[in-house]
Amino acid sequence: MLRHVVRSLVFIGLLFFVFQTTPGAAQNIVIDGTPSKKASVDANEARLDALDATQSNDFRMRIIKKDGQYLWASRGNKPLTHVVSGVFHIFFDTTGGGYVKIIDWGPLPPSMKENNTGVSYFEFISSGMKTITYFGKADAFTP
Repeated sequence: MLRHVVRSLVFIGLLFFVFQTTPGAAQNIVIDGTPSKKASVDANEARLDALDATQSNDFRMRIIKKDGQYLWASRGNKPLTHVVSGVFHIFFDTTGGGYVKIIDWGPLPPSMKENNTGVSYFEFISSGMKTITYFGKADAFTP
């Protein structure tokens, strides 16, 4: 009898875990972008590198909104604060690890687009005394 109770509890626990960690469960994708360039800076060196398709996918940037909270999904689901400044949307990591700045070119008049379409972003990451900035694009942005 005890064995059946333990098995049932383990099964219920596994179901709970699976449904709590299932991608897309009660969450919305705010932005899912791929970078084309990576800038790295520290006290001794600054460099800008073009990313190939594999690197671009490896450094994919994703923000989700889950239960009313913005999360930096590509950075361990760190909580983000969303601020709108003019045509820019800025998502700040509340622990000081960086931020993402986004512009949706769609609503702007043609004279301001300068051949830009879709959504552009940069993702600024601070790690110790080094910074990394990824520059990329996304197909959609839904704050």
